[in-house]
Amino acid sequence: MNDFSPTEYEAVNAVLAEIGAMERAAEAHGTLSGMVCVHGQDATSPWLAGILKEAQSGSSSSLPVLEDLARDTLRSLEEGDMSFTLLLPDDEIALELRTESLSQWCQGFMHGLGIAHGGKTGRNLFDSQITQEIVQDFSEITRAAFSDQETEEEGEASYLEVMEYVRVSVQLVYEELHSIRTGKNSGVH
Repeated sequence: MNDFSPTEYEAVNAVLAEIGAMERAAEAHGTLSGMVCVHGQDATSPWLAGILKEAQSGSSSSLPVLEDLARDTLRSLEEGDMSFTLLLPDDEIALELRTESLSQWCQGFMHGLGIAHGGKTGRNLFDSQITQEIVQDFSEITRAAFSDQETEEEGEASYLEVMEYVRVSVQLVYEELHSIRTGKNSGVH
């Protein structure tokens, strides 16, 4: 399984902060994942260009960390064995911050789908009802917040459930958009 370690999350965050990028690791990975769903292996260059465009200072020494993230993300989605994982803070981080990061991840994913599809013609991303429903759900998740009325255990269980839903949903979107990536009209609706 291609689980990202807390060290990888911190390394990506450090690189993004070092170059002055506006996104943090969770949102950047969400954006990348959305772009990969549309462009596959061709997502890395425009994703990196977008990060570097918004960055205050680009450093070529920072690129390998981001390139590794892109390669690992693509590989886990292509394998189709549900090994895809989200780049999120460690479980030791406060639940509120992890929930906020998951929200940012979903926001990034929807942004990535949008910017990746912006230049494509032909079939609409939302021809698939599954993709439509997932994007609607992700939109709701972006408004998620930690509730003081939940016990710690209930909050953790809810967080893990939503995180797993997002993880599996991204794999489903990747599979649903196969015909867009390959330029074939599959007739899937």
